[in-house]
Amino acid sequence: MTLDELRAYPKAVLTIQEVAGILRVDRKTVGKAVRERRLPVLPLGGRKKLILKDALIQLLDMPVKDNRDD
Repeated sequence: MTLDELRAYPKAVLTIQEVAGILRVDRKTVGKAVRERRLPVLPLGGRKKLILKDALIQLLDMPVKDNRDD
């Protein structure tokens, strides 16, 4: 899924499984990012957590720092 497709996605919140599919990583990787507070979530009580689509877009749209030496 591209960033533009994510922007057009009709849901305002995404499950951990959906975010894993978008990022093409294992759901455990997304779960770890949530636990480490690297992804903002909407807690629903208990273990259920949803990731805010707009927050995910904002994170993905950030410029990537280039650490290579010139």
